[in-house]
Amino acid sequence: QTVADCKCLSSGDPRAGNTCPAYCIKGSTNQSCVCDTNATNFLIDQCLKEKACKYDLTNQTATDCPCLSTGDPRAGKVCPSYCTAKDTPNANCACDSNPSSQYPPSTCQFEKQYCQINSNSSVPKDSCICTGTNYPNGCKCPTDPSQLTDIPKERCDCSSWGDPRAGKGECPAYCIKGQTTSNCVCESGSTIYPTESCEKDKLCIIDLQHQTKADCPCLMKGDPRAGSICPSYCKSKAELTVNCMCELGSSLYPQAQCERDKLCIVDLIHQSTANCPCLSTNDPRGESVCKQTEIDPSDPDPTDPIIPDPSEKDPETEQEQEQGSGSKQDEDDESKKKESSSSNMIWTIFLVIGILAVAAIILILFLVSRLR
Repeated sequence: QTVADCKCLSSGDPRAGNTCPAYCIKGSTNQSCVCDTNATNFLIDQCLKEKACKYDLTNQTATDCPCLSTGDPRAGKVCPSYCTAKDTPNANCACDSNPSSQYPPSTCQFEKQYCQINSNSSVPKDSCICTGTNYPNGCKCPTDPSQLTDIPKERCDCSSWGDPRAGKGECPAYCIKGQTTSNCVCESGSTIYPTESCEKDKLCIIDLQHQTKADCPCLMKGDPRAGSICPSYCKSKAELTVNCMCELGSSLYPQAQCERDKLCIVDLIHQSTANCPCLSTNDPRGESVCKQTEIDPSDPDPTDPIIPDPSEKDPETEQEQEQGSGSKQDEDDESKKKESSSSNMIWTIFLVIGILAVAAIILILFLVSRLR
C-alpha cells in the first residue's frame, strides 16, 4: 500500500527502507531513520538520545550528550571552551584534540600540566592532571568527565554523569529507562531518565517487599508482597478464588490453565460446557446449555420404597369409595322410582277398565228396560 493510503507504522512496517523511512540501527543512526517503538535491542529512549546527540547536539545537555574533545558546538556554553593558548580563554578551558587546531593538543596538555610521565610512576599529589595515557599515582583527575577515558577507576572514581567508561567494565552502566537493573547506576542530571524516577525504579528491584503498589505495581511472578498488599498467587483449581492471581511461568499451576479455570468463576455465563461443566444448580447458562432440574434436599429419595401406614387412609381411595357408595345409592333410588311408576300405570288402566265396564252394564240395563 502507498503511504497516502496507509501511513507508515512506528514498528514492524514491511515498507521500512522503501516507501517508508528505515528503522534506526544502534550505533548507525542517521538523520532520516526513525526509531522503532517496539525494538528490544535499541529502546526508543536510547534511539532518540543517540539521534539528538548526533543531529541536535546544540540543544542537548552535557549529561545527556558528553562534551566532545573537538568540534562541539556547545563549547563555551554547557561544555568548556577549547583552549586557544595557555589558560585562554580561561583556566578551565579544554584542549582541542584536533591536531590542526590553533593550539596544538600536545602543547596544550603540557602547559596545562597534564601528566607527561609514565603511569607506573608517582608524582606529588595533584601536581599534574591525569590523562588516558599518563596517570601516575598522585595525579589530579580531570574535572571534565569526558576526559576520563582509559583512566582506571582506582586513579579516578567513576563519575555520576557523562563518564565514558560507564558500561565498559571499568564503571557500572548508567540505567536506561525500561531496562533498569540492580547493577546499573542512575545518571545525575539526566533529562531523559531523571534521577528520581530511576531511583524509584531501582527500589522496585532491590527492595520490592518494602514498596507500595502505587510506586511498584504487583508483579505477575515472584512478588514477595503476594498475599499481603498484592493478591496471592493461585495454587490449584481446588483453591481457586476470584481474587487470586495466576502466576506467570508457574510449573505447579500453569498460567494458561489457571486463566481458563478462573473464567468458570468470573465469566461462567459466556463459557462452553467443554471448558466449564454445568453446575448441579443455579447455572447462569440456563437450560438451553445445561439441562438441569433443581432438587429440594428435603424431598425423599424417589428410589426409596414407600411403606404405607395401616392407620392412615389413602385420601384418593377413600374418595373413590365414597363416590362408589353414592353411585350405588342413586341407582337404587332410580330403580324404585321406575317400579313405582309402573305400578301406578297398571292401577290406572284397571280403574279405567272398571269404569268402562260399569258404564256398559248401565247402558245395557237401560236398553232392556226400554224394550219392555
